[in-house]
Amino acid sequence: DRTGSILFINHIAEGFTREEVLGAPVNNFMPPEFATIIRDGIRRVFDEDAIVKADIKALGVHKESRWYSCHLSPVKHHGRTIAAIMRASDITERMEAENERRQHEQERGRILVHLQTIIDHMPVGCLMWNKDGYITAANPAVERIFGYQSKDLIGTHITGLASGITVKILEQSQVLPNDGGCIQVITSKSKSNYNVTCEWHSTPMRDDAGQVTDVISMMMNIGEREQLEEQLRQSQKMEAVGKLAGGIAHDFNNLLTAIMGYGEMLTNRLSTTDPCMSYVQQIKKAAQRAAALTYQLLAFSRKQVLQTQILSISQVVQELESLLGRLIGEHIVMHTKLPADIWEVLADAGQIEQVVMNLVVNARDAMPLGGTLTIEANNFTHDALSPKHFAEAPHGDYVRLSVMDTGEGMTPEVRLRIFEPFFTTKSEGKGTGLGLAVVFGVVRQTGGYIFVTSEKGHGSQFDILLPRAINRPQAKPGSDSTVQIAVRGSETILLVEDDEAVRTFVRDTLEASGYTVLTVADGHEAIEVSEHYPKRINLLLTDVIMPHLGGREVADMVVKKRADIKVLFMSGYTDDMVLAHGVAEGHKSFLEKPFTAPRLLGRIRKVLAE
Repeated sequence: DRTGSILFINHIAEGFTREEVLGAPVNNFMPPEFATIIRDGIRRVFDEDAIVKADIKALGVHKESRWYSCHLSPVKHHGRTIAAIMRASDITERMEAENERRQHEQERGRILVHLQTIIDHMPVGCLMWNKDGYITAANPAVERIFGYQSKDLIGTHITGLASGITVKILEQSQVLPNDGGCIQVITSKSKSNYNVTCEWHSTPMRDDAGQVTDVISMMMNIGEREQLEEQLRQSQKMEAVGKLAGGIAHDFNNLLTAIMGYGEMLTNRLSTTDPCMSYVQQIKKAAQRAAALTYQLLAFSRKQVLQTQILSISQVVQELESLLGRLIGEHIVMHTKLPADIWEVLADAGQIEQVVMNLVVNARDAMPLGGTLTIEANNFTHDALSPKHFAEAPHGDYVRLSVMDTGEGMTPEVRLRIFEPFFTTKSEGKGTGLGLAVVFGVVRQTGGYIFVTSEKGHGSQFDILLPRAINRPQAKPGSDSTVQIAVRGSETILLVEDDEAVRTFVRDTLEASGYTVLTVADGHEAIEVSEHYPKRINLLLTDVIMPHLGGREVADMVVKKRADIKVLFMSGYTDDMVLAHGVAEGHKSFLEKPFTAPRLLGRIRKVLAE
């Protein structure tokens, strides 16, 4: 009736007694959410003469919950609705099947979403193409590998991206071994026209009839892997070369110390009219050139410790001009514009020389058929009106050093990567890819900035901005500006040097200048002499790196027993080797080999005078 009370049931409802059903509210036999549906349906039947259909859950004949398809319609008497009749058909099996199907679809949807997420984030490229060879899908990794966006690839033919791909996959009758697809190494062109070498794994997708419908291709950029392997080999080679250069330099600097030292002693003993004097001068000049060559060689292989000083960029470049002329060759014309009134900067002269040489070599290689190289320096105030590509540098006063060439120029893609370590556009064996990376590092370590402008076919220009030095720093202790003053002495010096030639030269020089010299060849002898020598030892002069016991260890042990002793280290090794043994170049107690007698004596007097 209108209240929802049950007035009549047929025999299908057997399992309930009439006492349980008749007069009871229909809502008692179903969950609340479905009871609401039936209650609303009864209201519509009585008030609107509506016919209502609904699928609900209710208690069945065995008092278990079942699904029913319900049909509510009015029962009329003399045109007036006096009751509502509900016909219910058991649809439990159908609803369970439908629910299962929906669950399967939802699960399938979740799996597809997960698969799509995996494919989108895969580090390898993934393409799908149809049996006609046209690309239908591409993941983001494909964009990273080839430079094309997915929307530009979809609808294009696969051979446009991989011209050498196996066309047999497209033949529906072709059955591949184990139907596992094929593996190919294919070199293609990227959007930027670079060669991209990938390993392609292509697998056909078949329908129930065994016909190919699609192909999935996975590709891995093995060119990057090969490049990284080559970079590792190159890095290991450079490290080995650096270590070899350091070892050679040590021995070579010991030899040069003896050559330069004895040459200086000969110069002091020969009269200016002696015909042998010119020979000695030539020996000294050759030794000095060899020492300079060694220093330049080491600059390519060691970690430099910046020895900053106030300097003029114009003067640094002018002193390099003759070397640069030989470096670039006769097929390139070099112009320099280096004003004398240039502002001063605070930098390491050797490092700035290295920067200039690297940029010049880079420009030379960009002009294999000849051209013009221009090097300019000028005072530059960076402000809001400056070129936009200088925006990275803070506003202020700089010295701008520009190196320009009329060479091949660079594409935008190359220009973005030129300062990356190991990146090079030169053919194999022609470059390490470290030159411009070193330039960038030195400039930034000096507090400056470097910018490049270039177009393909229109040359390149490198601009370096180095901050203007406003305040001139005081001279560092240990400067050799007065090495000739007060070089004689009467103190006692403990000399520790494993190289016989250097040991003999230093001993002879010191004894000739009035010093008492205790000479030993290794650290253990030095410790023994220090412990048993009865008188005061004023200075320990020791090589840094020696067999068995190094100079740093010797100094520590000697100072423990003789607290008032001064220490002066000397070494022909490169900076990183010296630093590894606890002694920093540029310190007042360090003397770099090769050295001459005046420099040795001057440094000793400075250390003793502290």
